[in-house]
Formats: sequence, structure tokens, C-alpha cells
Amino acid sequence: AAPTAKKENRRLGFSVSLRKGWRIHSLDATRAYLQCTELNRVICVEPPKEAGEPYGWVWQLLRPLYGLNDAPQRWWTCCGEECAKGGATVSKFDKCLYYVWSDADAKGRRHLEGIIGHHVDDFVGGGSGKNWTAFVKHLRGRFPFRKWTVGEGGDFCGCRLKQLPNKEITLGQEEFVTKMTLINIPKGADMEAE
Repeated sequence: AAPTAKKENRRLGFSVSLRKGWRIHSLDATRAYLQCTELNRVICVEPPKEAGEPYGWVWQLLRPLYGLNDAPQRWWTCCGEECAKGGATVSKFDKCLYYVWSDADAKGRRHLEGIIGHHVDDFVGGGSGKNWTAFVKHLRGRFPFRKWTVGEGGDFCGCRLKQLPNKEITLGQEEFVTKMTLINIPKGADMEAE
């Protein structure tokens, strides 16, 4: 298992972004586990039938794959390393929350330029400034993202994010609820497992 951003700290990111007037960034990393460093052990798997390999052939995994016990930990480690390379510092309170600071001024003071958290392959945060821009550029260059929305909204952990012109942030699940299929359970049906 690996850490994921705590709900209260994701909300902290929203609050800070709202207070500072930042536009919300919602990111969804593509094939997250495959973006990690190579495995340091030999793991072989049967190829899928669609691959057309002859019967009995196996593939050696070069990178973590969904389903490996250590894949989430490797992804979390990879995210932390890349956030640090991009100039972010990890929060002391949440190992999946990162801050991007400005360069120090003449008095040695820095101010917050960005905040971002991740829950497995979903990221959310906001920011503005030179170091935030460099951080975003680094992440975009390091990981492929299926979606990266700014301001207009996106998905994060099953919720639809929307940011209004006044920078107000709303979270909802209306779109997901309307796609749900109802299950008809007859009145008096036996609910015990067979």
C-alpha cells in the first residue's frame, strides 16, 4: 500500500487556491504504474491473447503493473521524486501534498506559489508564478496525462470539479449519478447469501 492525499488536505488545497485566486488544475496520469522506474527483480507474466504470442510464451515485466503488491508504493515514490525534481517540497503533515515556493526575496522570505496533492493517479492543485509554471512544465514533461484541465473543471476521485468565474470551487457527482443503473430488488426478496 502507499499513502494517498488525505481528504482534509485536498480541501486545504482548494481553500488556499480559492483564497489566492488561483485556477484549479485537475490532472489524471495515464498508465501511472508504468511511469515508474524499472523493476529490480524478474517477474514474468502470460501475455494477453490479443498479443498473438505462441502458446507457452511469457513476457518479462520491465516496470510495475497494476496488481503487483509494490506497484502503488513505487508510483508514490516516483511521484514524490518527480515533484521534488520539479521544485516542490512535501508537506510535513501529508506525504501526498506538495508546496511550490517562490524564490527568496532580499529579506530571505518566500511565498507560496502553488499547492498540489495526489490520490494515486489523480492530482489536484493550483498555483501561479515562475516556480509554479516551472513545476507544471516539469510534470507535463515527465508523465503523460489523459486529462489536464485548468479552471473549467475536471474529475478528481469520483467528483466533478468546477471553478466559477469568481474562482469559487464546486464538487459534485451529478454526472456520475445519472449514469448509474438501478437494480430492481423485488419486495420480500431473500437478501442472504446462497
